[in-house]
Amino acid sequence: MKRVIYLIILSIIIYSCQKLELLEHSNPLEDGRPFVATIKSDFITSTTAELSGEVISTGETPITLFGHCWSTSNTPTIENMYQGNDNYNSNKYVIPITELTPSTKYYFRAFATNSIETAYGEELSFTTNEAGEPLVITEGISNITSTSVTLLGQIEDIGNDQVTEHGHCWSISSSPTITINDGKTSLGSIGVSTFVSVASDLTHNTTYYYRAYATNSYGTVYGSAMNFSTTNGEPTVVTIGSSNVTATTVDLDGDILGIGDSPVTQHGHCWSTNSQPTINDSKTSLGSIGVSSFTSYASDLTHNTTYYYRAYATNSFGTVYGEEITLTTIGLWSNIGQLSGITYNNNAMLVLSSNNVWIVGDDVWNWNGSNWNLIGSPSSLPLKAVHGTSSNNIWVVDDDNVFSDEVWKWDGSSWTSYPGASTGISNVQDILVFGNSIVIGGNENFGPGIKISTNSGSSWSLEYPTCSSNCQGFSDMDGNSNNNIWVGAGSFTNNGVQGTVIYNGISWSSNENMYNIQCLSVLNSNSAFATSAPNSGSWYPTIWEYNGGWNSISLPTGMDMNWGYTPIDAVQSNAVWFGSDKIYKYNGSDWAEETGTIGSEIQMIRMLNTNEGFAVTGNGTILKR
Repeated sequence: MKRVIYLIILSIIIYSCQKLELLEHSNPLEDGRPFVATIKSDFITSTTAELSGEVISTGETPITLFGHCWSTSNTPTIENMYQGNDNYNSNKYVIPITELTPSTKYYFRAFATNSIETAYGEELSFTTNEAGEPLVITEGISNITSTSVTLLGQIEDIGNDQVTEHGHCWSISSSPTITINDGKTSLGSIGVSTFVSVASDLTHNTTYYYRAYATNSYGTVYGSAMNFSTTNGEPTVVTIGSSNVTATTVDLDGDILGIGDSPVTQHGHCWSTNSQPTINDSKTSLGSIGVSSFTSYASDLTHNTTYYYRAYATNSFGTVYGEEITLTTIGLWSNIGQLSGITYNNNAMLVLSSNNVWIVGDDVWNWNGSNWNLIGSPSSLPLKAVHGTSSNNIWVVDDDNVFSDEVWKWDGSSWTSYPGASTGISNVQDILVFGNSIVIGGNENFGPGIKISTNSGSSWSLEYPTCSSNCQGFSDMDGNSNNNIWVGAGSFTNNGVQGTVIYNGISWSSNENMYNIQCLSVLNSNSAFATSAPNSGSWYPTIWEYNGGWNSISLPTGMDMNWGYTPIDAVQSNAVWFGSDKIYKYNGSDWAEETGTIGSEIQMIRMLNTNEGFAVTGNGTILKR
């Protein structure tokens, strides 16, 4: 049974594989037979062809004969016609066969023989040409003007005699020939080769049909009929397609097939959300060009929007457009993976660049731009927060919920612990790093407190506001230097004052009362944003903006109630991101829902700039903007 299963699987692999080189090192069949593959037929004439094969494995004994067999019936064997070789010295081989019948379909298989058995490859087929005639292919066009065009063709096989004449013929009728009534070029004798004809004295603005042709002593044959239209002197331009579509940008491709009757002075693409865009809409202007392909970079597009676009080209006779094509920009946010065991708050994610993102929880993960890599946690306890300035200066803090929180540093290759760094505070929830300065935040005497080191963790000082003895516990902190640290109180650990206080490196500000602070995002010493929420159950959070004092701002329209933490991150006062049931952006006056593959329960948002950022949903799905 094991052998049967193995043979079935091996047959499926060989049947489906297009590049048999992948199988060159396959093991021989268990019963000792050779293992051979039929590759292709080539250089087909009316009476001859070349057949290619490959011996994948010799089996258990040497190859004594190999080659191809063929027949006008299915499943040919060496009992039919075959051509072989007993000098086996190469895996791949080509066998020429002769004396075939014109206009006949043949079936063929590669074979290989050893002392055990003759094995066959899969069956393929080909059809011989008509009696000795050449094989010619009509190809494309270029350089279209109002009175001329360049036509392309190819002699793929000369047939059974020398090609004495070849070229193209054209007409306003659908099946042009080399008769005197149709136009043609006469390019003389040729072998297997590509060729070019120039058709001239054409009528402007007219559709023509054309075919390549070739003649030998057996007759004249034609390629397939194709068509083109002359111009009124304008260029000929083709819209090709689009690539690298993002939420706001795309690459657009085009091709100038002919410059027309005067030089192309301008070209590019135009696009619009309405059909039939022109150069009066958004466009690129790429300047002069000859016959060539080109690419436009379209930017400042709207996410999740359908656009119509066309290539265009201009010369002194006018502006012409290629065919209209549509594209749809993607949503702003896309899924880049899922992690399990994340600590769900903004403190647990650090975005250093689009290719360098850190997330902590039960472990430590790093995003390198394409994959999430497991760094490994320094602690057996969950990690609560991460911050740093580079991949060689990453700091984390673990949490035992009450005492003995520990601070760790990653130097790019290993972790170093800083025992005692949290002495004097408990339930450490956050960490900030400013060069050699490190700040950790937790509870001091049931209220908020921070520990500061200005020498990379060698020594630490304890700082806490005057309300610490009657404030509620630490909830969050943010800042942009160790002289501008904002601390939020409101974690239900004490029935005291809630709100925010600011440490300026010397002293603390008076408390700004707010209820149950959840997340802080600080721009500078005079500007910040925050979220807060009621005690329990599902709620609508409050969003706050600080501009000399805290004031609530309106919630996004249509936002659902939320059961948990609501993150906020500000890049500037008119570019603020908020997470709840969806992701929303604040422009300084209004909220807009962001698009993309966004789930629900947004737990973390960290923005790198006004265009790029990362978010995490409640099931650990990581989103990138």
